[in-house]
Amino acid sequence: MNLTLPFSKDARIAVTGGTGFVGSYLLRTLIRQGCTNIKAIKRESSSFDLLDGDEHKIQWVKGDLLDTEIVWDFTKDVDILFHCAAAVSFNPSKKKQLYRVNVGGTAELCNAAIENGVKKLVHCSSISALGKELKGKPITEETEWKEFPGISDYALSKHQSELEVWRSSAEGLDVTILNPSLVMGAGFWNSGTAALFTQVNRELPFYPSGLIGFVDVRDVAEMLIHCADHQFNGRRFISSTANLSYFEVLKRIGFYLDKPAPKRRINKLMIATLPPILKFLRSFGAKVPPLSKPMLIASAQETLYDASAFIKETGFSYRPIEETIRETALQFRKSKELNTKFGILPIN
Repeated sequence: MNLTLPFSKDARIAVTGGTGFVGSYLLRTLIRQGCTNIKAIKRESSSFDLLDGDEHKIQWVKGDLLDTEIVWDFTKDVDILFHCAAAVSFNPSKKKQLYRVNVGGTAELCNAAIENGVKKLVHCSSISALGKELKGKPITEETEWKEFPGISDYALSKHQSELEVWRSSAEGLDVTILNPSLVMGAGFWNSGTAALFTQVNRELPFYPSGLIGFVDVRDVAEMLIHCADHQFNGRRFISSTANLSYFEVLKRIGFYLDKPAPKRRINKLMIATLPPILKFLRSFGAKVPPLSKPMLIASAQETLYDASAFIKETGFSYRPIEETIRETALQFRKSKELNTKFGILPIN
């Protein structure tokens, strides 16, 4: 861990999305750094599974980010607010939920933070909220946002949530945005990138043709903490270790799980025909990946990211993705032995 807290261990910290993938690693990292005054908001249905027993060290507030009164109370007496809560889906039927949570929830949080005098807001966004470059040219923090054919509702909702953050910045709130690429690590094995380990273990036959950035979830947690430094007010940073093809990542996962790499590349015809076929098979109980057409379109793109700005500013060093895949595969194997639905990487 290459981390020095940019704030006091006694700082009053609040975290949204604390029971989720990134948020849980952030909370565990803060606790390992000696922070003792932490509160987090959670829905009634959320579990503490990913907190690895640290949940009792956090003050929990039950509620929803769309509840104005709860959010206002949650942001009272807060020095640093980490916003990690978000809805993630490429399913067209989830469009309203994406905008309601990602845009509406962020707006509520920003309004309350301004009213209550929060000293710092760190917003965990996504590379999906960044602009696009010509093929072969890497995306940086300065890349201009442009909508393009086939853009997902998830990307649009994350971009619009950032607009709420920048609006709060214009109103005087100290803000920094972090844009992680595909976040890798152990979590719930049926969601996010952790689901890749489940699919490879089932000997997934297909692989996407695209290329994208990948980053360890523990690095994202550490970078979020770095972003709480007031010197980064009004800045954004990309968080990405390496640009890799999906095939290479799936092949490495297969290596550590003793499973074959997928052999058939998903082509344009399959992008159109696979989703309805898989949906039909799922209706009969088949365990097939929940692939949607927008997801397949996104995974066919070759997108490069230049994350050097944060390294130059802080001297930060990333964990190698090979190490992340190896450690996550180990946790996946342990989960199978223990018959658990999730895994957790150590904070080190």
